[in-house]
Amino acid sequence: MKSYEEVRAILSAIEANETMYSQITAEDIPSLKKLLKEDEAWLAARAIFALSRVDNPESNEVIFNSVKDKRSAVRVAIAHSANVLKQPAATERILSALITDKDVGVRKFAIQSLPKTVSPELMEKVRSISQEDSHDYIKGISNEKIRSLKVR
Repeated sequence: MKSYEEVRAILSAIEANETMYSQITAEDIPSLKKLLKEDEAWLAARAIFALSRVDNPESNEVIFNSVKDKRSAVRVAIAHSANVLKQPAATERILSALITDKDVGVRKFAIQSLPKTVSPELMEKVRSISQEDSHDYIKGISNEKIRSLKVR
């Protein structure tokens, strides 16, 4: 297990890349949780990206527990990385929570991250957004996504 400082140093690289994230393992989850509490939103967002690549029940739970983070950069990172998760139930649970977020950027990435197959409940949320969202751009990408989605 790497120390907190080692995990922080890995995620602090100037340019984020998959090689950087591949160095993080499930043993590093405690350090990633600590990074989520950092004041720097960019570092907390990188912790989210790292957690999404660990992809186990504990990391997925940490991600889900962060969907109410006050920082939109963290919620955008969650929405953007949800499609990396290998557990469809975790992806759906996370995106279902973020697809109606107050921040338009979070909603945008949540919609874009929807997998090809979704539950009827999530499909209904997307349909509602496509008709009722306050931003025409979000309505547009919702309608595009609907055309590509299948219902389980």
